[in-house]
Amino acid sequence: MKATYNHVLLKFNIQRCTDWQTFESEYLSKHPVCQCCKSIVGLKIHHIIPLQYCLSLERPDLELDERNLITLCSYSKGKLCYDHHLLLGHLNDYNSFNINVIKDAKFHYKGFTNEQIKSNRLWKNSIKKPFIMREKMTEQDKEKLIKLMNRMFPL
Repeated sequence: MKATYNHVLLKFNIQRCTDWQTFESEYLSKHPVCQCCKSIVGLKIHHIIPLQYCLSLERPDLELDERNLITLCSYSKGKLCYDHHLLLGHLNDYNSFNINVIKDAKFHYKGFTNEQIKSNRLWKNSIKKPFIMREKMTEQDKEKLIKLMNRMFPL
């Protein structure tokens, strides 16, 4: 069975902040469609920089920072939608993430089906170079990601 994002959070013993459910509901009411296909079904809030990185690299503020979020659809049993959360947000692996997810969802793959994304040369190249998994990051990798987070999402 393929891991889900919740499996990744459990793996790192990560708890969402107590305000998450309220925040999630409010965010989805302001951003109620998948930014790739405009679906209103199976929506997930995707963290551009995933929570396990934000917390371990001392940027817990990014959990509830709208600049670090995008609404994407996510397949779940009985819901007719694509899985842009997994394919674009995590490059088909919940242990990874796509720093360019906003640009990809709104421009490169706008309206694409799963099959169209998976057959795209640019996407295939992206999944060949996934972001380094948190537990395998060197100190230099961590410093580089901290600089990137601080540049993208200044305090």
